[in-house]
Amino acid sequence: MKKLIGVLCALVVFLCAGTFVFGASGDVPGFIRVGVTNVSGSLYYVTFPEGFAVYEYSGGEVYQKYCYPDVTQVELVCEGGYINVYDEYGEELFISYGDTSQYFVGSADIENGTFTEGGRICRGGLMLYRCGSGYSYINVLSLEKYLYGVLPKEMSASYPIEALKAQAVCARSYAAQTVRSGGKHGGAGYDVCCSQDCQVYGGMGCESAKCTSAVSDTTGKLVYYGGVPVSCYYSANNGGWIESSQEIWGGGAGYLKAKKDEFNPSDTWEIVVPDEKLKSLLRSAGYNVGNIQKVQVTKRSEGGSVLEMEFTGDAGKAVIGKDRIRSLFGTSAMRSLKFDITENGYELVKKVVRQPVNRESSFTLDQYYVLDRTGEVMVLNLNEVVAKSLSDALVIKKAETLTEEKVVEERSGYDGIKISGRGYGHGIGMSQTGAREMAAQGYGYEDILKYYFTDVTIQ
Repeated sequence: MKKLIGVLCALVVFLCAGTFVFGASGDVPGFIRVGVTNVSGSLYYVTFPEGFAVYEYSGGEVYQKYCYPDVTQVELVCEGGYINVYDEYGEELFISYGDTSQYFVGSADIENGTFTEGGRICRGGLMLYRCGSGYSYINVLSLEKYLYGVLPKEMSASYPIEALKAQAVCARSYAAQTVRSGGKHGGAGYDVCCSQDCQVYGGMGCESAKCTSAVSDTTGKLVYYGGVPVSCYYSANNGGWIESSQEIWGGGAGYLKAKKDEFNPSDTWEIVVPDEKLKSLLRSAGYNVGNIQKVQVTKRSEGGSVLEMEFTGDAGKAVIGKDRIRSLFGTSAMRSLKFDITENGYELVKKVVRQPVNRESSFTLDQYYVLDRTGEVMVLNLNEVVAKSLSDALVIKKAETLTEEKVVEERSGYDGIKISGRGYGHGIGMSQTGAREMAAQGYGYEDILKYYFTDVTIQ
């Protein structure tokens, strides 16, 4: 009954308060849902200095359902698939369905206000979306304010301002396209995550005045190809060659073409993978080729990225494509697909060794007996000795002292592979270090974007 009363009260407030829309501007969505983490708790205390309101999110727009400007603290209680909202006095304000609803609580000033939860100060509002046995903890905020927390994480604030502006337009274009397409993580209730899988987002705690200025100076700017806004991709360093999306990802895009990068500075790296480690990595990935005999690159892109590797062993062969190569070795170690392999191989060396042998005679106790020096019969543990008949004498020796020569084969000279690479990231679209060099040479942000993205306009 309490839930029903709460829902009815919420509907009454909705009808009285009306609905206020905070929306997109042209092709730029007004808001974005950022997945921060997964949580399993059931109680959250949230403070809103500018007052509290309930909103609904839909495709980059938010609708204010009702507002309590005098309520500055609320409790969110997750129970039975519902999310209940109470004020600081325990009065129920609103109920939503956590697994289907896009309702969220936010600052009364949703575009500029903040909230505090768990010691964190964030912009916009907080959505809890039921996902599996827990909830997605989602920050809903203005797309432009979201970029304030992206730029310092994706590009150093020490870079020239024109490089930062280029980064701002790239990040905005990527985010806008992701929201328009329904969100990369729609099943979990949000558009983008806060990791490298989408764009790294650090929230208010990482904001930089210089980066914020770069966002503000390019407000609303997107990259267009053929009159249509497109998603922009970027990486730290392309190793001297801009890769095409067709070769690296498949499904070519006309603005993501391959060409030599005249501005990208050298960025080299090296890793050594010992033989046993290499075999272990292959086994973990589901490949068992036995003792490795040869490792080679069998296919490259026009720009030198490795598209296919072949591992040959005494138990078989494994061919691994571009999609799994970096994950095989670890993306932090193998920084890009532009690399060369040095592998020593091995040879089988024949060696003569002496090995212990157990050469026991076959005899029965009625054939032999052993006397000590006094003529008494000795009791022997025949499991620990070897008896051998030599004419009329009996010689007793320990088995482990007997050896013989034997020829064996051993592997020699193989110590795994050395991988020498250049670049950092997928190499498609804008190189961030290349953008830095262009800006240092006096190029503007639009020049930078038009260099890295073919036949585009910025508007």
